[in-house]
Amino acid sequence: MLFCAYRKDDYADPGGFVVQLGTVLEGYPEWVVARVTDPRTGIQSKQKFPPSIAEVVSACEELYGPVRYAADWNERARRQAEQADEDKLLKPGMRNSRGRLVTYQEAVAMGAKIHGAFEH
Repeated sequence: MLFCAYRKDDYADPGGFVVQLGTVLEGYPEWVVARVTDPRTGIQSKQKFPPSIAEVVSACEELYGPVRYAADWNERARRQAEQADEDKLLKPGMRNSRGRLVTYQEAVAMGAKIHGAFEH
């Protein structure tokens, strides 16, 4: 769609541009590619001259950057929650902050998840 929006003679090497553009766009989800190359919403609706690869990447990142950031944020939060859950597991032989072995009753009072020999 993007290539069709400009005259072929606007490109020094049309074939090379298409190959490079394809390489860049395959790194993005289909919805980003569709939006960036759509003549109503895409880069060709904002520029009179053919975009450079850098301009196409910039347009893609404008759309996808926040989505990727949010997904990364959610993944980090999930891993932190898993680690916090793991840290709450009380395993036989664990000690409290004063170095004393933790009893079953202390573990229950602390809200720890009971694991292994402590399970009843």
